[in-house]
Amino acid sequence: MNVVRAIFFALVGSAAAAIAFGAELRSTGVVTGQVAEFSIPVAHEGSWRWARAKTDDNVLEFAWEVSVKSSDGEYHFGFSLFKFPGTAEGAGNLDELLRAGQASLWKIGPDGGGSLVEGAIVSSTADAGRMVIRLSDPASVRLLFGDRPAVAKLLTRTPDSSPESHEVSIEYRQ
Repeated sequence: MNVVRAIFFALVGSAAAAIAFGAELRSTGVVTGQVAEFSIPVAHEGSWRWARAKTDDNVLEFAWEVSVKSSDGEYHFGFSLFKFPGTAEGAGNLDELLRAGQASLWKIGPDGGGSLVEGAIVSSTADAGRMVIRLSDPASVRLLFGDRPAVAKLLTRTPDSSPESHEVSIEYRQ
């Protein structure tokens, strides 16, 4: 790394600076007793399009989710957007895409299907080239992370790319 890049990163220290210089952004996962927060880099330029005419009805079009295995089973939480029948095509920035979808916690059954966990507080926000997924109710945090799993799997799906998954180490903080 040259001196100019090092100084720039030191002064700015943001994901935007890393993107500007082509540095690889990495996913992160941090869990406290109150909140679980995961950050996933999102590489996309231009406008997002959803509820596309070419997408079949009742199909999951977009997802950024965290998959965790606990002693109680497997759970996914994060953002998803399904194309429902009659939905008009939408376009906009990542914040607008997030408003069109939902943030939820699902318990995954033996058949791979999910059951919505009522009362869980899940949010997804865009921040400097990243999708930030938060689980912010202590009961759900205890349920998923009480056994202190060392890793979580991050799942990404968009209509423009193949589904992807990768593991991220979880950092536990007081």
